[in-house]
Amino acid sequence: MRATILIISILLIFLSLSCKHLTEPEPQPGRRDYVWSADTIDIPFDSFVSIWGSSPTDVWAGGVQPSDLYHFTGVRWEKWKKYINSTCEALWGLSNTNIWMGGSDGTIWHFDGNQWKENFVYKNKNYAYATITDFCGSTPNDIYAVGILSPGVGDLQRGFILHYDGYQWKEIYVANSQSQFFRIKKQENKYYINSIAVNNATGRDTIAFYEYNGKELKNIFAKPLTEITFGTFNTIGEKLYFLISKDVYNYQNGSFIKKFSLDIPDFGYQIYGRSEKDLFVRMKNGLAHYNGTTIEYLYRFDSNWTSVSSQAAIFEKEVFFTVNDPINNKDFILHGKLKE
Repeated sequence: MRATILIISILLIFLSLSCKHLTEPEPQPGRRDYVWSADTIDIPFDSFVSIWGSSPTDVWAGGVQPSDLYHFTGVRWEKWKKYINSTCEALWGLSNTNIWMGGSDGTIWHFDGNQWKENFVYKNKNYAYATITDFCGSTPNDIYAVGILSPGVGDLQRGFILHYDGYQWKEIYVANSQSQFFRIKKQENKYYINSIAVNNATGRDTIAFYEYNGKELKNIFAKPLTEITFGTFNTIGEKLYFLISKDVYNYQNGSFIKKFSLDIPDFGYQIYGRSEKDLFVRMKNGLAHYNGTTIEYLYRFDSNWTSVSSQAAIFEKEVFFTVNDPINNKDFILHGKLKE
């Protein structure tokens, strides 16, 4: 009798989980009724390359010159009050009291909610320089960083991976071939790394995607830029979306599954968003939106030289994009708010 009850209980749990999966709602098309502001920030001879926020009233943006670090508290952008002798190539965090920043000198900084402190300087005896390009993690004691090692002379660059266990950073991988690791994202229990191999001799630069399970790094995609236009990925909602030329894919069970194409003029080869029906699309002359059916401009620039960066801070009702205008030598934060 007890065995029968146990079997019935297991079946009921299985059916409940199955039904929950089957009835998971489809994402609704995203809204487009934003009110936009362009907050100009004076950072001469610099440009913003990183942005991250825990909420619309706690957003950080950084540039490629030392101490060009700015903070938005919901009212205005303000330069961080203390000098930081490092560039800000990467910004990422778990909360407003646990934020990480990486620079082109291999230095990693940490923000505890009150102040930024130098946490680690990565050096490899075989290379002259190290640049931290991105962070990703799920808990305070399980965080990864990726970047680029450079020899100082020549083009033999190598991608690398660092890991933080809650106490210290350690080098866990250095590529044995030409590579630049510039993005890392997590999906389920695996990490994915975006790389480019620059070949100055042949001009055949190669885009690659790697899968990392915590022990091994596996190449899952590699093609030269003579065969594709570009290749990158981004976390949209809770899923990872891979952009290969103008086609968008998910990666599941070892295969790329095509979801849709963005075959449009002036496409800028970056996507960001909340779901595949609420996508922001970088254009060569502005910012557009894809709702699962159509694409419409949200914001147009006066020049094709003005461009949105590859990073964005996306929240439920507000979005932030860093924008560079080299013609007028200015940078600004494009801030959109959905109408109430």
